[in-house]
Amino acid sequence: YLQAKKMCLDGMKIAEDKNRLGTVGDWMKKLLQISQIERNIPDIRKWSEKLYFKYGRDMSYYKILKQTYSDKEIEWTKECERILEKIGYGDLSKRFYSHDSAAEIFIEENYLDRLLELIQNSQNDIRFVDKFAENIKDKYPKELTEAYSSAIKKHAKTTDKRIYKEVVKYMKNLNKVKGSDDEVKKLLDYFRVTYRNRKSMMEILNKNFSG
Repeated sequence: YLQAKKMCLDGMKIAEDKNRLGTVGDWMKKLLQISQIERNIPDIRKWSEKLYFKYGRDMSYYKILKQTYSDKEIEWTKECERILEKIGYGDLSKRFYSHDSAAEIFIEENYLDRLLELIQNSQNDIRFVDKFAENIKDKYPKELTEAYSSAIKKHAKTTDKRIYKEVVKYMKNLNKVKGSDDEVKKLLDYFRVTYRNRKSMMEILNKNFSG
């Protein structure tokens, strides 16, 4: 394995010098495989973390890293917080870049209270709210309904037929949340009053929602 690892490291250096980033990643994967065969915990941690960040925060590598920690309540908790800090979670200048990655970690760790907070703080991004709503809709239906409704209102401000269709889609998704019926009706009333002069919007809403 020493010779194999040296070959991988040499290959990685050559690929870096030639700016062949995909090949660099391939060598990293080989090094991770070797470390797993050897059961070399420090190397598994090293290469799985590098691959997590290299490949768009691929959660499969995050899970490999996590599996190397036996004391999940103490040691892994600290490691998890370190990774969250490294991806920029909590840094306002990076919030749109880091939020999806943080949300995926919160789901993996069952930190649903933190995921709710993240959704509540992302009401300018209906895509994000909609993407992760399913994970908290059973535990926090009321809070999610409020965040969803606010995000939909903000999304509807843009005058565009495509946006109107998206508004309908998001309203139907909101309606899957327990106890959201009244809020969906309020949204419909709000749109029919606030945007009554948007003919296309009214046609799309009336086609999809009766009453």
